[in-house]
Amino acid sequence: MIIIFITILALFLINFEPTNGQALKHYGVHITNALESTQTNLTLHCKSGDDDRGEQHLNPGDMFSWGLKVNFWETTLYFCHFYWENKDISFDVFNTEVEGRKCKLSRQCYWFVKADGFYFRCDSPDESNYWVKQHDWP
Repeated sequence: MIIIFITILALFLINFEPTNGQALKHYGVHITNALESTQTNLTLHCKSGDDDRGEQHLNPGDMFSWGLKVNFWETTLYFCHFYWENKDISFDVFNTEVEGRKCKLSRQCYWFVKADGFYFRCDSPDESNYWVKQHDWP
């Protein structure tokens, strides 16, 4: 009985952050097609090692969003493959070590896809709320 109690207590405690007592980190990832309205749609396929978000087709101005929970080891990673016209590129859109740290306060990560590349920002009161270019189309 004591072993069961200790196991349950341990599982409960690992789901809390020692700094503020909140449940393990949940994040939102948001990708917006910011291509001009005269340009073709954006296709993307996002997934992690154990979660496939499926292929998405975004019209200009559309947003694709999902929520995620960082795993116990803090190794959660999502990547997306983007297709637009005759171009395609893949990169990580959420990595606990990168975007997770940048967006640690708001826990909301935003990607803006434009004709000249991919822009990122966090919606956080202590972070600059401006878009920073992270990747170019090949």
